[in-house]
Amino acid sequence: MAVVRAEGEVDLHTAHLLRDALTAVIAHGSDRVIADLTDVSFLDSTGLGVLVGRLRELRIRNGHLRVAASDRILRMIKVTGVDLVLPVHEDVAGALSAFDASPA
Repeated sequence: MAVVRAEGEVDLHTAHLLRDALTAVIAHGSDRVIADLTDVSFLDSTGLGVLVGRLRELRIRNGHLRVAASDRILRMIKVTGVDLVLPVHEDVAGALSAFDASPA
């Protein structure tokens, strides 16, 4: 289990930082990952692409990705429909509880 925390804006210029951090924890064997976006003020399509890409990578490894996000970011994720494939929770505790409630 790993939590990767981002803050500020996740956009064309900064999304690589989130991608690199998620890729690193996956490469180190984490199969249950939470992207903590609760302190992210803006998320664009590049940031969404990072999340979907890491979700795909984890699924190939039989892993799981969940997102913790503020209402503002949740709305951005819902508008695109990404929430249909990527579980989003209001905080890290909610994402952790969801992992605990689901089978490994």
